[in-house]
Amino acid sequence: MTAAREQARDIVVGVDPVRDWHLAVAWAADEAHRRRLPLRPVLAVPPQHDTPHVDDTERQTALRRGGADRLDQAAAWVGERHPEVTVHTDLLGGFPAHVLLAQSRHARLVVLGSRHLGRAAELFSSGSTVVPVTAQAACPVAVVGDAEHATQQPAYLVVGIDGSAATTDALTFAFDEADR
Repeated sequence: MTAAREQARDIVVGVDPVRDWHLAVAWAADEAHRRRLPLRPVLAVPPQHDTPHVDDTERQTALRRGGADRLDQAAAWVGERHPEVTVHTDLLGGFPAHVLLAQSRHARLVVLGSRHLGRAAELFSSGSTVVPVTAQAACPVAVVGDAEHATQQPAYLVVGIDGSAATTDALTFAFDEADR
């Protein structure tokens, strides 16, 4: 792991403003607790529509207000689950994948929930977050599945390898994670 990565001192978790965020936030909070790191729930608010025919201000204000409320809920929930974990929330403007990729440059780990889009939707949808973030993040990314998979015994991790130099880092991270 690089010196810059060692200096990264928080775990970033993407909070979905629409779908249930509890599983991803729970996994990230538990990981922050185990590693004794701060947790940073992040919610991205897409930019306003850039057209002279639509005034998107009211919608944008509602999205920001709703996003702030969702982040407050997540922070309070983490506080109940792990009172000793430091939580700092970030409500940021931009598309979720771009925002999370930028955050990955300063994070120890990025945690995402899975929306379980079909293969074509995940690859070609403008709403896809998992594929671009896992492909381009500057740190490890954990994608948390649904509750059905979270309760399987024994618990397991999946790591993708392709023979590249990055495979060694991915395997090291996966083995360290499995050890925890």
